Amino acid sequence: QKKSDYVGIPTPTLETVQTDENLQGISERWENMLGHQLPPPLITLDVFWNKLPQVFDWLEGRSQSIALRPAEYGTDQSVILNPTSVNFARAGFDINLLRYCAFNRLKIELYYEAARGEDGWRLVEPYSLRRSQDGNILLYVVNQEGSLRSYRLDRIRSIRASNVSFVPRYKVEF
Repeated sequence: QKKSDYVGIPTPTLETVQTDENLQGISERWENMLGHQLPPPLITLDVFWNKLPQVFDWLEGRSQSIALRPAEYGTDQSVILNPTSVNFARAGFDINLLRYCAFNRLKIELYYEAARGEDGWRLVEPYSLRRSQDGNILLYVVNQEGSLRSYRLDRIRSIRASNVSFVPRYKVEF
């Protein structure tokens, strides 16, 4: 409201934003407007467009925030770890890409070298970083089967952003 008043335009509403004319204009420029500002892959326009009603419900006070509980795994009493408080220079991946995906509710693909089980790519929902009681840094995620899991950061060899969004099941703690 304040920004609209400042620049002298009517406050946008869902009805004034989500028009066929706007959709056509945005679809023609979507990649050029955002592709250079955000890490690949760029979220698809239809995902963004279909979320607008929820955004305006929140902006206009018709929906309330849902308080999600933190992701807790087993009996591990690990401490939530602030990613900006640790030096990740030796990590095998870009920690900022991980944070970006978590903030924007995008699943990540991670390549994991398992101590037991199978090495390979996994598509997961990122939730938090924690330090375990034995000193390992863990990434808490929900896997493709919907189960909460933790992965040791020193065994993650690579991550990639996906264009698959998720609705959080737990509090995203990045």
